[in-house]
Amino acid sequence: MHTRICSLVFCTLCLTSGCTFSSSLAPNGSPLLDSSTPTLESQDTAPAGYPKVDVKSAKFKVMHAYQFAVSKGDGVDEDEAKVIAQSEVIFRGYENDYYFTRPRLHDLDPDKWTVEFYPVTKTFREARVKPRVRVTIDKDDGKLKWEFQS
Repeated sequence: MHTRICSLVFCTLCLTSGCTFSSSLAPNGSPLLDSSTPTLESQDTAPAGYPKVDVKSAKFKVMHAYQFAVSKGDGVDEDEAKVIAQSEVIFRGYENDYYFTRPRLHDLDPDKWTVEFYPVTKTFREARVKPRVRVTIDKDDGKLKWEFQS
């Protein structure tokens, strides 16, 4: 068993049978959902013409952190646990050639967070060609809406 900090930064143990969360995964590696967890919406791959973005992995990490915060929240309520879990994922930084931003709470809809995945590029031209992925997180129910933009 590993520590809370280790779980929230998603060490490699989290993807092995030694992880305390491995029992919450389906055979394909995706999290099992029940009525107490938020649902994951939209597609798992980029539409035709877009480069591959590992949306499924990002969804898994949001859900993994959410489940951990709810089960090990040390007295926090479910809403606070969602905030902790989602912010931990957003603060992570680089992930599969994309990085994602923390939400700017002062200029966003009070009921939603918007987070964007930006391509990691070396040139400005490359950045214009690769798409961004916008993720909207509903603060009330935890649902994720994924939009691919060019």
